[in-house]
Amino acid sequence: MVDLGIDDKTLQGMWENALQDENIYKPEFETARTNKTSMTLDFWKLDQKNMQLGEYLINRPINALNRLQKAVHSITNNGGIPVNITFDGRPLNKIDITHLRTKDLNKLHSIEGFVIQTSKPYSKCVSGVFQCRKCGNKITLEQPIDTDQLYEPLECMEESGGCGRTTSWDFKQELSMFKDFQRILIQNPFHHKQRIELETHIYDDHVGNITPGEWVTFNGVYLLKNQKKNVPEQYFLVRGIETSHARSLEFTDEENEQLEQLRKRNDIWDVLVDSFAPSVYENKILKEACLLQLFDGVWYDLEDGTTRRGSIHILFAGDPATVKSVLKQGSSAVSPRYSSATGKGCSVAGIIAGSRKDKLGDKEGWILDAGALVLANGGVCYLDEFDKMPEEVHGALHGPMEQGVVETSKICSVNQVLPSRTSIFAVMNPKKGKFDEFEDFLDQLDIDSAMLSRFDLIFSIIDVPNTESDRETCWHMHKTNKGELDQKALSTDFLRKYVHYAKTNFKPEIPDEIYNIITEIFVKCRDKTDKDGQKIKNMTFRQVESLRRLCQASARSRLSNIVTHEDVDRAWRVFKESLKSLKISDLDSINTGWSDKLRSLVHDIEDMLPASYQQLRHSGFSESDLIALENKKMIVEKNGKYFYCGD
Repeated sequence: MVDLGIDDKTLQGMWENALQDENIYKPEFETARTNKTSMTLDFWKLDQKNMQLGEYLINRPINALNRLQKAVHSITNNGGIPVNITFDGRPLNKIDITHLRTKDLNKLHSIEGFVIQTSKPYSKCVSGVFQCRKCGNKITLEQPIDTDQLYEPLECMEESGGCGRTTSWDFKQELSMFKDFQRILIQNPFHHKQRIELETHIYDDHVGNITPGEWVTFNGVYLLKNQKKNVPEQYFLVRGIETSHARSLEFTDEENEQLEQLRKRNDIWDVLVDSFAPSVYENKILKEACLLQLFDGVWYDLEDGTTRRGSIHILFAGDPATVKSVLKQGSSAVSPRYSSATGKGCSVAGIIAGSRKDKLGDKEGWILDAGALVLANGGVCYLDEFDKMPEEVHGALHGPMEQGVVETSKICSVNQVLPSRTSIFAVMNPKKGKFDEFEDFLDQLDIDSAMLSRFDLIFSIIDVPNTESDRETCWHMHKTNKGELDQKALSTDFLRKYVHYAKTNFKPEIPDEIYNIITEIFVKCRDKTDKDGQKIKNMTFRQVESLRRLCQASARSRLSNIVTHEDVDRAWRVFKESLKSLKISDLDSINTGWSDKLRSLVHDIEDMLPASYQQLRHSGFSESDLIALENKKMIVEKNGKYFYCGD
């Protein structure tokens, strides 16, 4: 242990001077006089004025904080009431939780991570009063901070006015001192290769203010639990909390210069597209969709209590061995915050949130587990094999995808509304494993229209043989494996920081004249008298909001707070390409599962049923028409004749 050359008496005097110094902590201390329970201090203000005391606080935080408590008691004469002292501001001694080692024990650090579990808040005894059952003498005993076990005095000491014998005790709750306490389990950021969990302890003002899914920075002390084990468990005693953003996503000086150069370019979007998933050959429109989702639209919290969604949801449905999974991996590599889940193994609790009776630390009780949507709040949740997920999972997704919150309602008061402003990136295969070009593409997706309508962009990805394109793709894969691709403009690490910077600092608004362009697109598509064969039919206000989000994401990608005509053109182009890939021009096919053509077909055929296949074909109904009606479960074939399913 480093000898810092300060005895306890001198240390307490240094704290008393700091607390009464106008240039250090006197304003904070005067506020604490009236509050009497908490005091927030800026470490760097102290370190600037008294480096010796700042160094002692870093290397001997427990003793330094104990002496600070005594200094507060000495000056205020508050009768020894504990004051919760926290340190905020810049990180003190930033370290990744994967790098915490023995040498870091009992020192002040800053760590960051996602909150994945929270215990129920409860009162923890910090100073217990015990009464001897033999002589009635009362003894006050400080309780350790690292366990929930209540420690009693070993004997009724004579120097404290007792009988001097080993005895039994009565715990005097009304005379003891308690603090609000909560355990928080955090995990290091998702873009780190190694995942580590760490238990943290928070007190007083911070209790109840942290929810699963938050990205936090904790200032505090790395400690070992007081347990009779050969290998004691570690935990982090929190002495300050930040919830703004992760420090690991801040630009370096060199990257700041690169950012300034990028701002000046007129082709920022092209640079971003070229830098995204360079191992994927071409597929530019799919890369553009992925990038727009990463930048996201703007969430609006309206005065009437309703919200306007900002998250952009996309669905890639494709043949096997197409680029959908590779693009998903490329997107997750860039996303500052993400989570993922796959297929049949998913549960509602795993995707949304759940509570369970467990033991977090030493106190048994109910804890709240954040699901994938909550963990990725403000980022992207990647759902692979989306079509194979249980129906109850799809049903549970409807609310969070639109409203951005998850509501939990469990026994033992584990009832909470958790934020889940999360974008969904879903990947799936068609029903038969591969698209049949002679059938309606939407009918080959094993998802109901209520779920489909919540996606802003849906792309079908078909493996179409093409000699020249296939040859170039193979050589692109070969060059990728050998590391011979041309150097991309932006690294994955820089692109991740760029996305985080854009989402944190820019909130694009749409000027009236630009929104008028979106309005005219919408009105033209809704105009039944317009005979333009190229227009998209049956557009709804849901698609207007989709265009709004896509436009704002495009503006964010340029680091702009204003949406321009260029952004509208880009959003409209990507939106139309999505529908083109599905071979539809009638949005009712997505919104309700029924296009105008299909409704007309049902109307024309209903008077003829029951009828044979030959009768229907002779009446002008094509084989694809009948397949469409069968897929929609409107007709069924029995004994050579078609009937309505309800007949």
